Amino acid sequence: MMKRIFLVLAFLCAAHSDAGMLPQLDDRPWTGHFAGYEKRGFRAWVDREGVCYVCQADGRGGYVMNRAGVQIEPVIEEMRADGTGSFRKRLQDGWEALTPAAAPAEKVAYRGTVTGGARFEVHVEFDGVEIRAGGRLIEAGTLKNPRFTLRVTLPNAYFHERDPAKLAQRAKKDRVDLERVDGKKLRLDVLSDVNAASDEHNGPGISRARVDMDGYRGARFELAAPAGSRFDFRNSGAAPLYRGFTMGWRADEGKDPEGKLRFSLMVR
Repeated sequence: MMKRIFLVLAFLCAAHSDAGMLPQLDDRPWTGHFAGYEKRGFRAWVDREGVCYVCQADGRGGYVMNRAGVQIEPVIEEMRADGTGSFRKRLQDGWEALTPAAAPAEKVAYRGTVTGGARFEVHVEFDGVEIRAGGRLIEAGTLKNPRFTLRVTLPNAYFHERDPAKLAQRAKKDRVDLERVDGKKLRLDVLSDVNAASDEHNGPGISRARVDMDGYRGARFELAAPAGSRFDFRNSGAAPLYRGFTMGWRADEGKDPEGKLRFSLMVR
């Protein structure tokens, strides 16, 4: 009798822990993910906590691990009067799927919730070597000035390289090309210290970016923001870009209330 009660309680606890997460796929290689997509040269998926991973081929017949792939994640900031913001934590049980779990996926949509009750909606589209993503804030909750962003993280391309001389040799031809929304174009090497958020680099925002790094095993990433939106270029202060940086995409104020705009990420 006691064993039976224990099993019932265990089942109820497990069901409760899964409540509110995005549904999952059961077939490999997508087991445990909400959506999956594969194209020659990369594999992408959306996990049950709303983060999209784009992982390039590893040169050995497989794909790089999560930490070496590009991430697209929804974030909500509560903005202060001085322009700074505090990130609100996404609630693990605050997810709502708007499309079924699928692989191969074409169009994926879901909603999430952060502390303070603010809710957002995300759309991800897979089309050949292009991934398009967009979204919007749908409820402010108790937050006074929330802002929705899709944060694209380009990871440390050489986290596995321990020899500084070898790293410098491999990365000497690497570059990040940017086009700002004001039309100014920049070409940055990845070994020099860069303060990405500075007026010199980010300026009024970024409309296009091309990232070429040997550490990404031959993959080239190209980002483009449509009119009415922009990327914010950020890294950890004055640091070389090979260590990683982010491109935070968002629509301009009042330009996309219905969340129809999409930025694009192409894997070449």
